[in-house]
Amino acid sequence: MSGQKKLPGRQIYRAGFKDYSRPGKYMITLTAKEGFRGPFCHITGDIDRQQVILTDLGQAIQNHIRDLAFYNPFIQLRRLVIMPDHVHFLLQVTRDLVRDLGSEIAVVKCRCSQSYSKLNNFEKTATLFKDGFNDRIVFTPKQLEILGS
Repeated sequence: MSGQKKLPGRQIYRAGFKDYSRPGKYMITLTAKEGFRGPFCHITGDIDRQQVILTDLGQAIQNHIRDLAFYNPFIQLRRLVIMPDHVHFLLQVTRDLVRDLGSEIAVVKCRCSQSYSKLNNFEKTATLFKDGFNDRIVFTPKQLEILGS
């Protein structure tokens, strides 16, 4: 498992054949912990004309994910979809990263948790997302077309 360290008692879900600090395209999903004070957005309208209205928390999450690409010139945000209790985003790593992508996403999750705690006036930082994240490596232009639409 290139570039991945297994901590005691933790399962590694990343693809063992992939070095996540190397260039590639990745669909990432972060899911809220059960019992979180949400939602990230409200979806209104009918099936043909849906509108997503971000809450303050959803706006903070959007900003933190966009900041990932802003502060790291080798990560491009290709697509971002915020749902009431989870977030999908498509990233493209264009050059070798100093830290693997999982470390970069951990920073985003931490910042989102800090915003979540501040918005809810928690005394201590509460964890917003479930442990880890789901990823899907995009290998072909067809996969990118499907995920990007």
